[in-house]
Amino acid sequence: MRCQQAAVLVYIWLFGIASTNDSRRMRSREAMNECKEGRHNCHKDAECHDTRRSFKCKCKDGFYGNGKICVDDNECDYENGGCVHYCSNTHGNYTCACKTGFKLHKDGHNCLDNNECFHNRGGCQHQCLNTLGSYECKCNSGYSLQSDGKTCVASTWCRDSKGCAHHCIHHGGRSYCACRHGYQLASNKRDCKLTCNVGNGGCQHKCTDGPRGPICGCAPNYMLTPDRKKCLATCKVDNGGCDRKCEDTPTGPRCICPPGFLLHQDRKTCIDVDECDVGNGGCSHTCLNNIGSFECVCPVGFKTQADERTCKDVDECTRNGTCDHTCINTPGSFQCKCHAGYAKYAITHCGDINECSINNGGCQQICRNKKGSHECLCEKGYKLHINNKDCVSEKCQPLMAPAKAILSCSHTSTDELCTLTCEGGAEFTREPVDKYTFKCGSSTLYKWTNNATLPTCSDSVLPPSFKRKAKFLFMAEKCRLRRRVREKFQENLQKSLSRHRKFQCSNLCQVNFVNLQCGSRRRKFRQLTNDSKALITAEFEIEMSPQSPTSKCDVKCMKEEVERRLKKAIRILRKSINKDKFYVKFEGNDYEVTKRSFKAGGTKASCSKGKVLVREKCVACAVGSYYDSRPKNAVCRPCSSGYYQDKEGQMSCKQCPESAGPGGYPAASSLDQCGVHFAGRCEPGSFSNNAYKPCTLCPKGTYQPEAGRTQCIPCGFGIQTASEGSLKFQDCDVKETCKPGYFYSNQHSNQRPQCLKCPKSTYQSEYGQNYCVQCPGKTTTDSDGARNSSECKDRKCGGHIGLYQGYIETPNYPGDYPSNIECTWSITPEKGRRILIIIPEIHLAEGKCGDSLVMRKSQSNYSISTLDTCVSTDSPIAFTARSRKLWIRFKTDSHSSESGFSIPYVTYNEEYQELIEDIVSDGRLYSLHQHRSILQDRTLLAALMEVIAQPHKYFAYANTSMSMFPESFIKLLRPKVLRFFNS
Repeated sequence: MRCQQAAVLVYIWLFGIASTNDSRRMRSREAMNECKEGRHNCHKDAECHDTRRSFKCKCKDGFYGNGKICVDDNECDYENGGCVHYCSNTHGNYTCACKTGFKLHKDGHNCLDNNECFHNRGGCQHQCLNTLGSYECKCNSGYSLQSDGKTCVASTWCRDSKGCAHHCIHHGGRSYCACRHGYQLASNKRDCKLTCNVGNGGCQHKCTDGPRGPICGCAPNYMLTPDRKKCLATCKVDNGGCDRKCEDTPTGPRCICPPGFLLHQDRKTCIDVDECDVGNGGCSHTCLNNIGSFECVCPVGFKTQADERTCKDVDECTRNGTCDHTCINTPGSFQCKCHAGYAKYAITHCGDINECSINNGGCQQICRNKKGSHECLCEKGYKLHINNKDCVSEKCQPLMAPAKAILSCSHTSTDELCTLTCEGGAEFTREPVDKYTFKCGSSTLYKWTNNATLPTCSDSVLPPSFKRKAKFLFMAEKCRLRRRVREKFQENLQKSLSRHRKFQCSNLCQVNFVNLQCGSRRRKFRQLTNDSKALITAEFEIEMSPQSPTSKCDVKCMKEEVERRLKKAIRILRKSINKDKFYVKFEGNDYEVTKRSFKAGGTKASCSKGKVLVREKCVACAVGSYYDSRPKNAVCRPCSSGYYQDKEGQMSCKQCPESAGPGGYPAASSLDQCGVHFAGRCEPGSFSNNAYKPCTLCPKGTYQPEAGRTQCIPCGFGIQTASEGSLKFQDCDVKETCKPGYFYSNQHSNQRPQCLKCPKSTYQSEYGQNYCVQCPGKTTTDSDGARNSSECKDRKCGGHIGLYQGYIETPNYPGDYPSNIECTWSITPEKGRRILIIIPEIHLAEGKCGDSLVMRKSQSNYSISTLDTCVSTDSPIAFTARSRKLWIRFKTDSHSSESGFSIPYVTYNEEYQELIEDIVSDGRLYSLHQHRSILQDRTLLAALMEVIAQPHKYFAYANTSMSMFPESFIKLLRPKVLRFFNS
């Protein structure tokens, strides 16, 4: 039970944004009209309600039965119908009435005293005295009240008979007292005792005659006041008249307001407190007052922190799949960037750029598109220029020797041979060779062999360090392997080796690391373990560093010296352990190392960062390259074009300044090789036979937008430019300037040059261009004449239909969806599972329902429908499917477009149906912005969906749940879950 409860507790998190289930459902076909047409058998005192397939009958209020038969409910049978005096049953209802001397309260149940003295003094000749439920007349001095109880007459004969409470009667020469109707003469023959027959005995509700007079009581749910006559309604009667909470007190009901409200002056009504009026409610951004409360609302791209007051930026880049390539978080938003050779579409996606669609990719002859790049090729008889774009007659291009290298070349009748060696004292930073040989000629198709990048040389050469791993055993009191213990042991071992000169391990020797392990894998030492001692294996690495080479001991000599010293140190350490005594300090105590337990590994040469091992020498990465430690064996890599490095042994290359311009050599070793302005290449608008200076300006009628080219591009059809040195096609003097979405076509000799619409799947965002750009990747446009890349759309229907959870997505999401598209999805859960749909938002084009989303049981128009909409909504929706499986269709017309939707779903065990329906139908969970934002937080939503689909994963999120969700969200839903499991 505990696991079951814990697993399902996560459901309380999901539905903070839920809207009522019924309001979102649509009937799949026209309902029967039995009620409207009178084709039903409901009782005359029942109401008829049409259902999807039939109708149902329900007895009206005041009646009970099955709807086919309805019987009047006698409300007076239960607690007198709530009436304090008389209850009279009527057909389908009842009425309350009051005794004489009372009037009905406006609540229709209670009875209040009727002050008869207000109307003509109650008929009294002199004075009228009102009492509860009645009244009595009094006479002025010298008068006595007559038997009618109202008239006063002058009386002298009764003046001496003082003390009569009501009447003084003179008869037969004597006087005596008498009482009015409904009173009894007291035993003293003067006073009159009231009975329940007059004015209900002075009681407001119930009256019982007692020995000393009437005894008052109250109707159910009323309480007797201290005067023992009047009755006050308790909180059980109309909530004591209170607007909110009612509390019974000895003096009557007291109204109490919940937090966020103040009690009005009428002491009954609660009025809302606007917390936002004071200090913005403590909110860092927007304070939104709600009835009885308030909430802090964050701007788009922010969410409230645990204090529910402060807004924190949502880092969208932490979500998987936010961007296809690179995601850059910004305050309140994010930006997606694509790798080189790719273009962005649909806000977050990246597609390959077909560079060949843009002026043939800059290629002089043949352009071949590749993923993320392109390459230029040449026709037969030509080869690619070093600028990788122009084509030149087949001949060998001269090689340029790298820094600190010597290039020697010779010619034969058919080929050219070159040998590359390093200057004296320098070494290649690649393979351990003395020279490289290159060949170029007809046999190599006029391409240099071995010429990806010429190998570099460095004269920064040092002897390597030597490392050696070793291990030994020792017995200690306890085996503790905490990091602090391990670090202290390493420090003590270093001191032990450095303290004795015999180990030759001073400043040039160090212990690189220590690993401690309880026990030993070596069988012969396992028997040493006992209850009082622990066996510990210590594995460590000793590194011996070289001294700087001298005139007497060069690099080779110093390398041999350091290797010899390391071998000697290991040999002496082995002897000290195996034959003598060697102690190590562990946990503050000295322990002897176990004899014959020392074991050493092989010797390994190594270099410091910035240097690579070549022929057992440490050679610094040459200028024009940088040190890359990512491979298993570190290498020196050449700087990319646009970067340079003028120092040896560096960890990265420097970026060329913007003033250097485009282009530049790969493996540039100085600013001079950085770009067009530094390398001596021809600038845009000029050319030369080898693409290097001296250069000639492009003649009139031609242009060249790139640097380092061997020729210029003609405008075509005899079209001229205003001057020499033109940089772009827009400089060509064409007859009309094409607007965006069009291009100037002058490629066909049989057609007059003119502006044509960009074909479908292409676009042009600039004025006056002579080409259209192909849409990135596999995207296309809805029509021809596209003016920007945002019109390029992916027509593939999105989503993932999983067994437990998944999502459906409009094509090209989150960009605008294409026109004339139809997508269908089918969700079929496992047996015993139901479907929960969550719609964070839907954006459909406005119109005459040309774009629509339908969710129903099957393709049939008559199947059970869960959702049928053609309108947008920014408010999240959560609901359960009306059928056990779903067929979903999204369809668009050829008109406007919008961003569509990404709708996740999850299947859940149907035993939780009651709980989920209870939560989904609770509108309070949908009322707060903070709650609604949960379904619009993809990271949070993904976690919840995973747990709902597979409840055992709840434990993976249990520790972070409280920080993930607003406290109000948890507090509101916890009772529902507890009630579900305790029922």
